[in-house]
Order: sequence, then C-alpha cells, then structure tokens
Amino acid sequence: VINYQENKYDSLYKDGQEIQLTAIVISNKQQKEYYNRYKIQIPSKEILYINVDKNKKIEYGDKIQIKGEFQESQTARNYKGFDYKKYLKTLKIYGTVKVSSIEILDKNCANKLLQISNSIFLKIKTNIEKTYNKNISTIILGVMLGYTEQIDENIKQDFSTSNISHVLAVSGMHISYIIFLITNSTQKILGKRKSKIIASIVLLIYMFITGFSISVVRACIMGILSCMAFVVYRKSDTLNNISIAVLITLINNPYSVISVGFLLTYGGTLGILYFKPIVEKMIKNIKIRNRRWKYVFIKIQRKSEKIIEIIAVSLSAQIFIGPVMILNFNSIGIGFLLTNLLLSLIIGIIVMGGFIQIIVSFFSIKAGIILAKLIEIPTYGLLLISKIDIGNFLVFTPNLYHIIF
Repeated sequence: VINYQENKYDSLYKDGQEIQLTAIVISNKQQKEYYNRYKIQIPSKEILYINVDKNKKIEYGDKIQIKGEFQESQTARNYKGFDYKKYLKTLKIYGTVKVSSIEILDKNCANKLLQISNSIFLKIKTNIEKTYNKNISTIILGVMLGYTEQIDENIKQDFSTSNISHVLAVSGMHISYIIFLITNSTQKILGKRKSKIIASIVLLIYMFITGFSISVVRACIMGILSCMAFVVYRKSDTLNNISIAVLITLINNPYSVISVGFLLTYGGTLGILYFKPIVEKMIKNIKIRNRRWKYVFIKIQRKSEKIIEIIAVSLSAQIFIGPVMILNFNSIGIGFLLTNLLLSLIIGIIVMGGFIQIIVSFFSIKAGIILAKLIEIPTYGLLLISKIDIGNFLVFTPNLYHIIF
C-alpha cells in the first residue's frame, strides 16, 4: 500500500511543471503573510494546496479552474531536519500550486454533508468570536474545535512548555466530558440506552464539524464504540476500541502512522491503558518509615484518590509520549505533573460549559454572551497554568535505539 501511495505522490506532477486543472475547494481560507492558502481536490481525488493572491475571494465548495506552477514539497535538508514532504503526506497533500490565474466556475460543489458540516463550523466560530473576549475566543476555538490557527505563537509556545498543549487538540479528555454531559442531561428523560445513542450521534457530528483530525477520530471512535457497547449490553473493550480506531485511521491514510499527532494520541492512550494500574498501585504502596509521617501519608492517600489517579494517568501517558517528544522536539519535562493536576480542576468546566454555550448561542447571542463571561473565568486560569515553566530540558536528538533501550 505504501509503495503504491509513494508512486502516486512521485508521479502526479513534476516540480516546476506548469499545470491547468479544474478542482473543488475543500477548505476554508488559511491566511499567510503574502497569500491565502486553500485545499483543493482534483477530479482524480488527490488533494493539493493552492497559494492564491489575497485579493481573490474563493469559498469552500467553489468549483474553480486554475493555472499555475506545481511546487514539490521540500524533503529534510539536514540530518534529523524537518521533512515537509513527509509531513504533507500525513495530511494527504500531494504538493502546492502557485496560482497565476483562477476562475470560479460554480458554487456549492463539494460533498453536501461536508459542506453542511463546514457551514456549522463557521457558524460556531463566528458565534464564539462574537460572544467571547477577543483574546479568550482563540483559546476557546482551540479547546472546543481544535482550531488553533488564530492563537498567538507565543501562547502556543506557553502551552507547549507547560506540557498542556494537548488541551488545544480535541482528545479523549474532551470526549469523556461531552459524553458525561449528554448522558447525564438526557438519561432521566430518555433512559440510559437512548442517552448513549444520542451521545454517539453527537460525537459523529462532532467529528464532521472538527474536520477529522487524527486525535478527534481516535477519541470519537473510541467514545462511540464504548457507548454502543452499553446499548447492546456488551462490556466495552478499550484495546479493541483503540485497534478499530487505528485501523480506520490507517485505511483513510496509511501515512498517518508517521505523524507525530498519531504517535502522541495513540501512544498516550496505550500508556494509560497498560501502565495506569501499575503506576497507581506503586503510588499507593509507597512506604514511609517515620511513624508520624507514615500516618499523615496514609491519611492523605485515603482522601486523595482522585489526585493519585490524575498523577497515575499523567505518568502513564508520559511513558509513551516522552520518547516521542525527545525524538521529534528535543525536549522533555517533569512539570507536567503539576500543570496537569491544576488543569484537571478547570478543564471540565471549560469543555462542558463551552459545549452548552455553543448550543445556546445558536438560539440567542445575548444568552451566549452571559455564559461566555462565566466560562472566561476558568479560561483565564488555563492561561495562567500555561505560564508555568518548570522542569523542562532540551536534549540532543537521540537514535531510536537509545530511546528504546
């Protein structure tokens, strides 16, 4: 499969080739410094980037005819350098066309379901921008939709150094809060089984709206399978669920397996699945010899089950995530224990409150503004947590052998 895909990537067009083609726009505008970027799908279903003059206005679903120069993506120039061509393969992008002329032939020609999903996404995005403070709206877009293009680079760096950047990518944590909110708000009226069916439908819609990123697909598929297992009176098997999610992800794009996002989301989940019980048991079995402190420690243990669980989850995920971070970003940190513990106190409020606010804003912007003001309070707390920068170390780029052994 990989060889077949490799041949397609290499033989579609040649670098510098002048091309003329008809395509459909399948993304919203990405604003760059000197041009706007869009994704297009050509008749043979391959996806390309196009760089278009800022004065030219095109929209999702437009059928266009373009002329331009095909630009093949750059491979890594230095040892362990960033391979842009390989990165684009993980996004199913075959290359970039520098457009010299463009003509709009028709409107609303994209897949109807995807076009409706995009319209809903744009409506949610507009409502969030209308109801939240400008600085906070970009964070809410990241937390609720995984949309980070408008977040300031310094803020992104803060989230990264404080080891909470996962909060800006829709993950299992987000999905678990959404399932909790839906099932608890509907099960008294509809019953537990029907509430799980509704949760599954909402997650399916959520995947479409957020654009099928790897972390969203993994979390939503596992959430849906868990809900449906309850509906058909079966015990949910987490390992089976994650295996099905991996299979679907790789069928869609085999190159996902080399994506950092793939390694982080699935690696973190496997770490929690396999090591959380072991780490939790180790923490609970810590022995204190001093009698006075032993009594205090046991008392704290009994009253801190939730804290121990959060620490165990963070450490377990880090067993898999740590090597990926070292190999790809030359950094490792131990501050994640503190930041993730603090994050657990407010993220549920932000996700569940943000979900309710999105729904309310569809019916009343004024009511949405009131809810937004309440949600802004813990979101400012999130920004404060992102400023915590402790225990981060830069390391040399190791060989894979060193990481494994």
